[in-house]
Amino acid sequence: MNKKLNFLIAFLALISLSFISCSDALDLNEFKIENRSGGEIKINFRATEYTIANGQTMVIDDIPQGTHPYNTIFQAPANATIQTEGPVSGDVKFINGTKALLIFVSNFDGETFTIFASLSITDRADYNGLTDPLENP
Repeated sequence: MNKKLNFLIAFLALISLSFISCSDALDLNEFKIENRSGGEIKINFRATEYTIANGQTMVIDDIPQGTHPYNTIFQAPANATIQTEGPVSGDVKFINGTKALLIFVSNFDGETFTIFASLSITDRADYNGLTDPLENP
């Protein structure tokens, strides 16, 4: 009887540890920024300025839950007219396991410099095809 009890306790402890380690990996929030534009961009996010060279990708992780604003700083050619399209600045809502991808591209036609931004966001609920009933009644 004592062997069975010890085995059961050890088995339950092992199962508990495996659930804890899996949930930590799923709960991490991540903000990935890809710079496909013609020059360097800077992102102001959570009171830190991040510099991303053209052709580079940066991943910011360990982001706490909540809605966090971001802003973009970029350089344009001298005397160019500047246009922006897409979410060059905005807010990202992070819940457990949220992954956000922000991609920048640019175009310069000799007169007008346009920077384009595309933001894609997912959260852990989307991985299973499920939605949060409190978020989407």
